[in-house]
Amino acid sequence: MNLYVPDIGDCIKLSKDWIFYMQKEYRNKLDLDQFGTGKKMEKDSIQFYKDHDSFNEVLIPKNSILKVDRIYIRKGAVGFSSITFILSNISGKKIKSQRFWAPLRECNKIEFEFDKELKNIKIQWPFNYIFKGKESMPRSINGVEGIFNTTHNYHYQFNNIHNHDVVGHRYSKPVTLEGQIDGEKLLYHIRDNVQTRLLNEEEKELVRESGHFKNIYVEGFLNKNEKRNEILDTYMKISDWDLEIVNEKGEVVKTYKSLTSAKNWIKQELSK
Repeated sequence: MNLYVPDIGDCIKLSKDWIFYMQKEYRNKLDLDQFGTGKKMEKDSIQFYKDHDSFNEVLIPKNSILKVDRIYIRKGAVGFSSITFILSNISGKKIKSQRFWAPLRECNKIEFEFDKELKNIKIQWPFNYIFKGKESMPRSINGVEGIFNTTHNYHYQFNNIHNHDVVGHRYSKPVTLEGQIDGEKLLYHIRDNVQTRLLNEEEKELVRESGHFKNIYVEGFLNKNEKRNEILDTYMKISDWDLEIVNEKGEVVKTYKSLTSAKNWIKQELSK
């Protein structure tokens, strides 16, 4: 017998029906109408939850494919040890993905095999400041969204009149995200394409009215409003953006508005 500890993302194919009792809990999304046997019990053999939890017996049929999504093992709390799966294939037929977890002792009853045709692509995406979408947008000012300052910081821009137009923000140039498999670079990389423009007069006025500069100290300048207007002329607004998937030849093969979608497309391509 060989030791096998699954990694996140591993896919296994059931070689025998898997029957276990699933706790009635909000994170268990398994369809009981489809997989429930109708049997129930009110107490688990190892109880760390409520005194009267409800457990439904479920049956995952042979040849179903389970993807490992989370593993939780905690010393001194064996009742919490569990594995979370994503079920999306029943006997070769794709279904809408269903996520559920099962106690580790029930998972150890699983009989499975690795499907040679089932490619399990594990991509490591490093932490990166690539533009992700709305959550990457700078904080809006008085209703004007996507505004950023092209200088390093406020003190730098106010105290260095000759250098206030130094561009130091990450939106000023494209950022590339390169994934790896076992330390080797992928055939594709993701590049953000953020389009910007200077603020128009109406937007500048909205920023002025917002009190954006109210608490910023300007040292050495008699006319603070004039200086602030000068700096406001360097403010930029993100007007549009997308994420480009680029191949080895430097060609853009696909564009997305979601980083997750871009990553999924690359994974699907490598799985072919």
